[in-house]
Amino acid sequence: MTIDAKINNAGDEVIFTDTNGDSEILNITSGGIISTPQQPLAMCWNPTSISPAVTGDSIAFANQSSFNRGITYDSDTFTFTQKGVYSVSYTISGSQSAGISVNDGIAFPLHLNDSIYEDESLYGYTSTGTVSGEEYHYTISNVLIDISVGDTLRLKAANVDTSAFSIDNGNISIVKVA
Repeated sequence: MTIDAKINNAGDEVIFTDTNGDSEILNITSGGIISTPQQPLAMCWNPTSISPAVTGDSIAFANQSSFNRGITYDSDTFTFTQKGVYSVSYTISGSQSAGISVNDGIAFPLHLNDSIYEDESLYGYTSTGTVSGEEYHYTISNVLIDISVGDTLRLKAANVDTSAFSIDNGNISIVKVA
């Protein structure tokens, strides 16, 4: 592919497009703001309610943003169309429902190509509470993952002992950073 660089009529932006001029690849303003409209990213929210959740349950999201690009999402799986390093951030919340196990903690590790990415120590644990109805909140920010074309990524529940808890709310954001 050949890339053209043009300065807009006002002289305050350099716009890089494909040869046909119909696909903007990069935009740099005179103020130093850089836009990359083809940069892969995805955001999903509203996890499908799971109650009770058990170890190995995949977290599926009911909604995805209209600006997802370069990453496909189907059911509980993100599939990547571009190689690179991606930043992944997510939050999951719900509540304790029954079968309380003292000192039980849960985690939601990422699974790259169906294996835990790195190991569970990367993710930490949170308590589902000690009283039925008690709420939990689990957040992971900026896990960096080296992705190849065709790789898949899933979010799964882990370390569930005898505590019964629900998964009710949350979101996940993925963006290519390098």
